[in-house]
Amino acid sequence: MKLLFDQNISARIVRLLQENFPDCTQISLQGLYDSPDHEIWKFAKMQGYCIATFDSNFLDILTLRGWPPKVLLFKTGNRRTKDLAALLNDRKESIYHFLSNEEIGCLEIYA
Repeated sequence: MKLLFDQNISARIVRLLQENFPDCTQISLQGLYDSPDHEIWKFAKMQGYCIATFDSNFLDILTLRGWPPKVLLFKTGNRRTKDLAALLNDRKESIYHFLSNEEIGCLEIYA
């Protein structure tokens, strides 16, 4: 499943999610560090990624433009990278369902 993690999430998460989300990446690994949100949106749309973020700005863009890309929005408060990765691995079935469902554009993850 293709997740694109925003810059507010450490690139180290990619290594921690490889088993369950082998196609995930982080924006700095794609040369998009400090890029405006609209450029990240465009990249995610063109490359088939779902944007994974704490930033509600992407939800605003989704509301205006629709999807793709989809948005995985974390409402978990500050978490260590390994704890966020564990949460995603624990919720992988829900995330897979969300990513395959054409009728849902945003999934909010709470802890």
